[in-house]
Amino acid sequence: MNDAIFPLVVTGAARGTVADIGILVGIVALLEVVFIIIWSRLLRHISQLAALAAGALIYAVYLLLLAFAHEPWHVYALTLISGIGAASLISIPITYLQDLIAERPGLGSALISVNIFLSAGLSAILFAAGTAITSYSGTAVVSALSGLLGIAWLLFLDRRRC
Repeated sequence: MNDAIFPLVVTGAARGTVADIGILVGIVALLEVVFIIIWSRLLRHISQLAALAAGALIYAVYLLLLAFAHEPWHVYALTLISGIGAASLISIPITYLQDLIAERPGLGSALISVNIFLSAGLSAILFAAGTAITSYSGTAVVSALSGLLGIAWLLFLDRRRC
């Protein structure tokens, strides 16, 4: 959802420019590289599920705060939070899924593909519903709430791993 909402909020509610979008994406990408390494070190001390939940919570906070951005500097200030959360959501789900299917060879790539397909479909539905009832900033809130609901559901379904 962030990929769809972010440029619209930056150039809309936050009154930024297209150049701001490029700079912001670059900053977040750099931060993601750094925080992927940090998350990998944290996984020595906490479970994958706990790290995934923490990362999703951080990213949901970022999306909620993005909804309130009214100046370009507001979005720049969110890059650190975005980088931390995005790094978790980029790196941890792959190993989490691989551990879930460790005894089922060949299922890994299929399950990851299904996950990508379903998340893209769900994002499209949420974007359409969110923009139909609210603004792009409001859709960021819808996205954050759906992320929180998703991680709560995952924690409930996989509570044995916590």
